[in-house]
Amino acid sequence: MNARARTLLLLALPAVLRAADPPKPEDPPDPSTQPAPPTQPAPPKPPEGKIGVVKVAGVDVSGLTPAEARDKLADALAVKLEAPVHLLAGPKNLVRTRSDLACSLDLDGMVAAARKGDAAWVSLLLKVNRADLGAYLASIAGEFAAPGADARLVDVDGEVKIVGGEDRQALDTAASTTKIADAIEAKAATQEIEVALTKTPPKVPASTFAGITGRLARFATKFDPGQINRTANMKLAVATIDGVLMPPDTTFSLNEAVGERTPERGFKKARIFENGGIVEGYGGGVSQVTGTLFNTALFAGLQIVSYRTHSRPVAYLPLGRDATVSWGNFDMKFRNNTPAPIFIRYALEGHTLTCTLYGQVVPHQTVTLHVDSEQLAVNRINATLTRTIVIDGKTVLKETVGHSHYEWRTDNED
Repeated sequence: MNARARTLLLLALPAVLRAADPPKPEDPPDPSTQPAPPTQPAPPKPPEGKIGVVKVAGVDVSGLTPAEARDKLADALAVKLEAPVHLLAGPKNLVRTRSDLACSLDLDGMVAAARKGDAAWVSLLLKVNRADLGAYLASIAGEFAAPGADARLVDVDGEVKIVGGEDRQALDTAASTTKIADAIEAKAATQEIEVALTKTPPKVPASTFAGITGRLARFATKFDPGQINRTANMKLAVATIDGVLMPPDTTFSLNEAVGERTPERGFKKARIFENGGIVEGYGGGVSQVTGTLFNTALFAGLQIVSYRTHSRPVAYLPLGRDATVSWGNFDMKFRNNTPAPIFIRYALEGHTLTCTLYGQVVPHQTVTLHVDSEQLAVNRINATLTRTIVIDGKTVLKETVGHSHYEWRTDNED
């Protein structure tokens, strides 16, 4: 290549290189100079009086008149009324259908929502006949009822424990009606609703027995259940005393607890001791209930306020340790001289009448009874009852409980 050709090639080279460079970016277009994008066509308006494009609880009512939509919804959604609703109360789960709970389709509400045209979906709407719902709940109120229970003392082989009471529970029909109806009408899909309950505390709460730690004493006597009237009188008397709770520093009166022994109150005539003889009188047998409780109170270490023995010895108790009562004349009373309540229980089973007193047990306490008697004649005896209380081997009380005088006529005397 000659010198002139090389010179021409060098002169042409920058132009070639420039042609190979990438083009410079252009300025962005001016929006004002660009054509507007095409607009989306508006949905067509439904014909006059017709519903737009919408589904109600999954049912397409597009293009229908309100009346047509109402009829279609009534047919298609009727099955919704058989859906279950769970009525809950603690562990209780009572399943009922919507129709059971007086629900119906709110057709007017659903059609009105569909006609607004501001949504493509309308939820199921229900309405509740509250009067019918209230009546239905009243008919099933027993499903939610619980009788409740008073606290009670349980004695298993001398091991005593207190079982707490339970509230009485009942369905609050009015409040439950409002609660259920409001929930379903606000949201038809509601499947679980807590019903409203009323709860009444037990009459005897566990606190009633606070301080009772065990048996204070138990004592039993024998009787003849074949003596029908006498046994019936004993049962009546026992029923009035069993379960009595004596707060501290209170006095028990047999006459006040049992009441007057009259035929109007169910007491029958049976053998009683009167003026040293044996006669028929209303309430015969109540004295055995009295004497059994009297001896239990003695062994429990309770303070004896007053008592009186019979006019003649009895077969079911040792001499000097029986006790009788007479309405309006004399009584058997003892006082709760302990810091805790005293709970009285009776059991009349087979041939045995048993009385038990529960309270605050004094550890290592023993009680002994002793009767000194003097035979004055065949049918006259004096007796003195003494009680000794020992705690931890130390005598803390030795007292004369009372003096008795027995004097009676022999059976062949008038």
